[in-house]
Amino acid sequence: MPNRKPPFIEFPIASSDVETLAACPVCAGSSLEKIAEVAVDGEVTFLTTAVCRTCGFIFRRSRPTPAWFEQMWKLREESQRDFGGSPFNPDIETHRYRRYQATAAVLTRHGCGPRIIDVGCGPATGLRAFLDAGFKPTGLEPDRTRARFVDVPGVLIVETTVEQFAATSQEPFDSVTCQHSLEHFHQPAKVLTAIASLLADHGLVFLEVPDWRHSVHDWHDALYVAHLSNFIARSLMLLASSVGLTVIDRTFPQGDGPGESHLALVLRKDAVVTQELPMLPVSFVDEVREVYRRGLPNDGVAQRASEPVRLSIPYINDLSLAFKGDPTRVHSQVRQNFAHRTLAFDAASGVYRVDH
Repeated sequence: MPNRKPPFIEFPIASSDVETLAACPVCAGSSLEKIAEVAVDGEVTFLTTAVCRTCGFIFRRSRPTPAWFEQMWKLREESQRDFGGSPFNPDIETHRYRRYQATAAVLTRHGCGPRIIDVGCGPATGLRAFLDAGFKPTGLEPDRTRARFVDVPGVLIVETTVEQFAATSQEPFDSVTCQHSLEHFHQPAKVLTAIASLLADHGLVFLEVPDWRHSVHDWHDALYVAHLSNFIARSLMLLASSVGLTVIDRTFPQGDGPGESHLALVLRKDAVVTQELPMLPVSFVDEVREVYRRGLPNDGVAQRASEPVRLSIPYINDLSLAFKGDPTRVHSQVRQNFAHRTLAFDAASGVYRVDH
């Protein structure tokens, strides 16, 4: 039986809560291929995944608006306050600390000064690693349930967006880090523009995101409502260059599985950006289609491979993965959170129905 006891939350959504992009957020191209779509109870389509044929950027073309997320964060906070639920896992925080330790080592190797600001910092666990490495960290986190989870003396977390902070910030920073956050933002180009504006002369940006080629394995990603962007090296480098950031180093942080790595770039602000981008394979769109069809039941093969995968969930019970079998548990690896989902193909409607 599904767990619908407190602190279970059902997050409501209406068609008016959904926005749809007209063009690619990275290259402004209009040649977009729809790969998958997700509806709630077969009615409100709140999430569609598309790939840009020009630059290879994979993103949620239709997605809930920022205002919807803000309202749902408040609803989640109220539930956690009333029923004592917590979405955090100590193993995740231990991993966060170690990841930020590795980032601190990279910045130290490049001779960065002490003033550092982390965009989308979440809990202060990672900032503690920066502090322990000799930096003077500040964090930005608009989700107050995450910003207030860990208190670290000597660390300031400002509960705001980077765009809002950059509009009033007076003192430049030696480095700006954005680790596993850029994929969550509705307008990644505006976020990177704001990040670049916070830099002192010769300052550096450390940017880390999941690498689509290593992090997305099958249809489950189509439900990942918190990840609005999926990057490959080409699309991330193109986005960075569009706001005047040049790649000066690349690292390969450990991913979730054996042999997997994340996509991490060290960037410098330049007046003129000239860099060679990786080629986009001619068959890339077909590759993306094939990945999002992995794991679908055989009784859905009647749906042509060239058509978008159509999925339906009974309700939204998680602000990260949209639908979880047990939303009260948070595992250290994303794929573990897919447990207890079932999938059945409805031949009459051509929809794959996701349930417990």
